[in-house]
Amino acid sequence: DYLVIGSHGEIKAKFREFLDKKSAEKLIGFFSLPHRDHNFIKEKSMAIIKSHEKAVEEKIVNDLLDNIGGKKWEAVAGTDSVLENLYLHNINMFIIGAHYKQPGFICGQCHYISIDSGTCPLCGGKISKAADLADEIIEEALKNKIKIKQLFYSHKDFDRFGIGAFLKDY
Repeated sequence: DYLVIGSHGEIKAKFREFLDKKSAEKLIGFFSLPHRDHNFIKEKSMAIIKSHEKAVEEKIVNDLLDNIGGKKWEAVAGTDSVLENLYLHNINMFIIGAHYKQPGFICGQCHYISIDSGTCPLCGGKISKAADLADEIIEEALKNKIKIKQLFYSHKDFDRFGIGAFLKDY
């Protein structure tokens, strides 16, 4: 998915000129390579990839949080809001936090997901307890061809919600 280049300093600039457009788009970083040590190469490459992935996640989280509320809602956060918009068929992409875990309830007949117990409002079926709604929400998203972005790092401002979604107007 990514291209990371390790080389001597003077070669970096020359090498970049030879990349085709697709490869250049995948390029996320360079590091100086004083000698051929496979562990060193792996360590440096993984550090660059981790830093890049964390920055991408941070941008997604900031975009989501910046688009909650206001005159035009383009994003929502929190289980209640996400489930409400799921059933309104208003979600473009789910964002599921690294530590999201939410108990709730699932209808055994129609798979309606809820954080409240009782009878299913869609089919009247029996709602059973679910220890964690993450898998259920992901399953529903896949069924409805909704994009999913699983976060792998903690994001202080987003972690209090655990889950969010960009709405179709986003």
